[in-house]
Parts: sequence; C-alpha cells; structure tokens
Amino acid sequence: MEPDAILTVDISRLMLPAKFLLGKLNLWFESSDCEAHISRPCLILRKVFTTFILLCMTLFSLLTLANIFTFEKKSLREATFVAVFVVRQFSSLQKCFILKLRAQRIRKLFRDAFDCARVPSMAQQEFDAFAAYCSKTQKLIVWVAVAAIAHGPIWIISIFTIFTLAFYRGKAFQFSITNFLTPVWLPSDQNQNPTAKYVLFGLNVLCVHPFLLVMVGFFAFYVLNARLGLFMFKHLNAVLQSLQTINIAENLPGVKKEALNEKVNVFLTYAVINHNRSLAFIREVNKIFGSTMLVDVWGILLVQCSWIFLLASTSSLPFLRQVDLVQNILIMTSFLGVSCFAASDISDMVAMVPTSIESTAWWTWNRDNQQTIQIMMVCSIQRTCI
Repeated sequence: MEPDAILTVDISRLMLPAKFLLGKLNLWFESSDCEAHISRPCLILRKVFTTFILLCMTLFSLLTLANIFTFEKKSLREATFVAVFVVRQFSSLQKCFILKLRAQRIRKLFRDAFDCARVPSMAQQEFDAFAAYCSKTQKLIVWVAVAAIAHGPIWIISIFTIFTLAFYRGKAFQFSITNFLTPVWLPSDQNQNPTAKYVLFGLNVLCVHPFLLVMVGFFAFYVLNARLGLFMFKHLNAVLQSLQTINIAENLPGVKKEALNEKVNVFLTYAVINHNRSLAFIREVNKIFGSTMLVDVWGILLVQCSWIFLLASTSSLPFLRQVDLVQNILIMTSFLGVSCFAASDISDMVAMVPTSIESTAWWTWNRDNQQTIQIMMVCSIQRTCI
C-alpha cells in the first residue's frame, strides 16, 4: 500500500474578495505577502491612517448615539433615521473588534482545517476535487460586494445634491438629520461655528467608505467561510460514496476479505478525520461570528423596514436620495439572501452524510470498521448548521 501524502488546501484565491476589502483597513487576520516589500515607515504610516479612520468611525458612532438624547423634538421619521444608523454603526464597530481581537483564533481555525492533511493515495482523486472547489473564486460574492461598494458614491452624491440645492436657492446650508451622511450630534450652534460643521462634514464623508468596507468585507468573509464548510462536507460525502465502489469489489472472485477490510479502514480513518474537522470548523465559525451575525441580521431587517417607511412617508426627498434608499434596501436584501442561501446549502449537505453512510455495505465489514461507522453515524445525525 502506498504511503499517505501530506497535502495542504490553498484557499487564498477563494478568500481574495474578503481579504481585499478588510485588508484596506488592516483588519485581515494575517499579513499580506506585499507587506514584506514595504518599508517600515510606510507600514507605520498605513497603521496610523487606519487607526485614525477607525477612531473617526467610533467618534461618529458616539455622536450618532448622542443625537438620540439631545434632539428633543424628533418626529417618528427622524427618530427612525437615527435609530437605523446607531444600530448599523455599532454593528460595524463590533465587526472591527471581532476581527482584531480574534485574529489569532481565526488563524488557528484555518490552520487546523486546511493545513497538513494526511491523504491516503486511494482518496487522492476526492482530495483533488476538494482542493479545486476551495480554489475557485465565488463570483456571486464578488458581484454583490462590487454593487455594495458602488453604493458609496451614490450615497455621497445624493447628499451633495441637497448641499448644492440649498446654496443654489440662496439659503444658508443647515446640517440636519436628513442631509448629513450620518445623523450626528453637533456640539455647538452651527451658525456660530461654521468651520467646525464643514470639518465635521468632511470627516463624515471620509468615514462613509470605511463603514461600507467593514460591512461588505465581513459579509464576504462570513459567506466564504460558509462555502468552505459546504466544500468540506461535500468532500466527506464523496469519500463515503467511494466506499460503495470498494464494496462492489467484494463479489469479485479471488478477492480476500482481509484486504478489503484494510482498504475500508483506510477510507474510514480518513473520513472520520475529515468529519471531525468539518464539525470543528462549523462550531468555531459559529462561536467567532455567531453573535455578530445575529446583530447584523436584525440590523438588515431594521434597515429594510425603516427605509421603506421613509420612502412612503416622505414626498419631498430628491430623486438621487430616493435612488440611494432603494439601492440600500436591495443591497441589504441581497446580503441577507446570500447568507441564508449559503447556510441552507450547508444544512442540505450535512443531511446527506447519514444517507451516504447508510449506502455503504457496512454489514460485510469486520467489527472494528462497523464500530467506527456506527460512531460516525451517531455524530452525523446531530444537528449541524451555520
């Protein structure tokens, strides 16, 4: 029997969309290859800039929260507008802290799941198919991410349209909840301190795309993790189905039962290891991202309901502002739909594992192999979802 090969699955290409988005804010869990060729002063400058952006995001989140307690005569429409931004901004900050504080845990997650897999020669074909799945770019994720990032300029242009119209009509521009990019609280009268309001508006524009990068990057990262879990269980089912081919050879003349049981044992050992890795991967993904995604899902539902309410109750919004809100609703809906689709795929693939086990001729194996497949069956019937 040929010795087992120790192989590694390369997931860098599949993770490229999330790495590109989160890497811009230095939130990716590992250093990029290009950082080795960048001088130390440039790296320090980059970290200072990303820290400044994150501080600005935190500042605007706190100012938005302060708006709830300082703005006294708030209509239902304005209160809804503020509430949506409070939830979405603090959800983005939560994502930043999760990615920074759990970077080492995420590195260990991928190292345990995809590095140094001992693959028997008989399962080489199944492993090659698994590696090919993990190296493909997920085009749906790319298109959704591009559409979401493209929303940023429309958001800014819709605000500047209101800004331009105010000056065109000869009126002093008043910063308010409906024409600020985020409904922040101004600590002083904007007419007494005009410089501060323009500086604050400029920083507000600067923070728009970081918020979008965090939101879209985290979404892409989570869904790509779900796709990896799907490919792991798909590989497990392929290995179990290969056992059916081995059982067919049992009826051939001249085949020794000991040789067949040894061959089955090799496949079963590899299948058990992959099953344990797949279950551990899903459990760890849920532990790392579960609470954040729960807040994100409720935030998306809040955005959908609130923006539809604003569109229905406000008749004086400029056309671009209406386009901005409609596009926001569509993007949030696509985020929720793709996430649910990825989670549903995993549940369907996990449900196929007991069927693949039952399809094997386990009653023809020796006692050790039967006990192994029974333990695997008990583990596979437990509910596993993302």
